[in-house]
Order: sequence, then C-alpha cells, then structure tokens
Amino acid sequence: QEGDDSKFGETFLKGIQTVFTVTVMITAFLLLYAKPIITVLFERGAFSANDSDNVVHLLKYFSYVLIGGPFGAFLANLYYAKRRMKLVNVLSVCSSAINLILDCILGYFYGIIGLALASSIAFFVGNTLFLIYLSRITYGYKINSVIRKILSPLCVGILTFSIIFYFKKFGFQFEDIHYLYEKIF
Repeated sequence: QEGDDSKFGETFLKGIQTVFTVTVMITAFLLLYAKPIITVLFERGAFSANDSDNVVHLLKYFSYVLIGGPFGAFLANLYYAKRRMKLVNVLSVCSSAINLILDCILGYFYGIIGLALASSIAFFVGNTLFLIYLSRITYGYKINSVIRKILSPLCVGILTFSIIFYFKKFGFQFEDIHYLYEKIF
C-alpha cells in the first residue's frame, strides 16, 4: 500500500538480508574455487597455466563487485518504489564519477587489478550513499536494523569461507570429516 512505511521497512530489511546472504556466499565460493573454475573453463589451446593464474588473481578482486552490484540494484528499486527517480540518477552519477576517478588513479598504479579495486570501492561508496539517503526518506526502519541485517549474512559468509579455506588448506577430504564424525559420535 502506498505510504505504508512499516511494510516497506519489513520488505527492505528482508530483501537486504536475502541479497547479502546470497551474494556473500557466491563471493566466498568464487574466492575459494576460482582456480579450478578458471582452469576448467579457459585452460585450453593458447590459454596457459600462467594466463589462468592471472585471471584467477583478477577474479578475486572483481568478486567483491558481486556483493555491491545486486545490493545497489536492490537499493535503486527501493528508491523507485518511493518515487525518488531523480535521486537514483544523481547517486548513480556520483558513484560512476567516483569509479572513473578511482579507475584513473588505481589503474595507473596497479593496472587491471586497480580497475577491479576501483569498481569495488565505487560500489561500496555508492551503496553507502544510497543507504544514507534512504534512511532520510523512510521512517519504516532504523539504520541499526539495516546494519544488523547486513552483518549477519556477512559473518555467516566469513565463517563459511574460513571453514572451507581451513579444510582446503590442510587437505581435508569428505572422508576425513566422516572419520572425525564417527570418532566423536
């Protein structure tokens, strides 16, 4: 219903948590399994192991954009629902300008990795601006609730990433986990 800020706030918080949960898990997966994915997809013919390593390195920096991109699209849709199209355009132009400036600076110093970092930083800054202005036009949610809804899936993602990384680093296989389970229980 139009003007129902409490329903809008509930939908907003549920949407934020869903977007963050999915994107953080996908990003963690990409960070952990970038090498095998790139090797299977691209390492044929003229694409060497060194080329794969370069793409994997680049993918690790660009994977953070996976969190910012869908989150930014979700926030833009919330602005459209509030009929604040002009504000979406202004914030998008600001975010693009930040990205362009950072592309020039970080691209000069770090090359293609700098471009990936610039995109990640620009998404973070742009989405932060979206959140700040959204909190000014909506009274259906508190910023603390938003931070909690963002941090909970982020912590779950970091924990999942850490566990999988630990298993991968020390060579644990499924059989090892099954063996530990049988020993404990």
